[in-house]
Amino acid sequence: EGERSALFELEEVRPIKSVEISYTPKGAVTLVLLAHGRRPAPAPRPPEWVELTCKSVGLLGDRDSVAVSNDQRYKALRLRSANYDIEMGEMTVRYGNGQRDNYQIRQVIPAGGRIGPIELRGEARRIAQLDFIYRARTIGPFKTKLCVDALQAQAGDDEED
Repeated sequence: EGERSALFELEEVRPIKSVEISYTPKGAVTLVLLAHGRRPAPAPRPPEWVELTCKSVGLLGDRDSVAVSNDQRYKALRLRSANYDIEMGEMTVRYGNGQRDNYQIRQVIPAGGRIGPIELRGEARRIAQLDFIYRARTIGPFKTKLCVDALQAQAGDDEED
């Protein structure tokens, strides 16, 4: 009474198909575990942030446009500054189908920091161009880098062009 069997381990992780327990009152108990013969599907990869573009920016208020030349689709953007604070006014995202969305950022991107994520409106989109209105907060002739990271869409995400 109260006996235990030795612990046993499967060679590979498999989902349990069924559990059968047979017993007779005051008799032996038999426990049978049946597992599927195949491994479960691997978990989907988490979405990845990739550097979409970087632009050198100076002290004066400025407007810049950056062309994006790839066919990847993205769901969100983050903005980063390398060496100095950047006062970001707004950003316009032009999509592969010619549509555009304007985002009022009105935040300071701290030196060495980032802001976002900024979710793109609609579904996963191909980005053709980014337009910025900003002001780098540096003193003198120094420049910093404004970088944009993008969250890649995964297979199965709804897509627009």
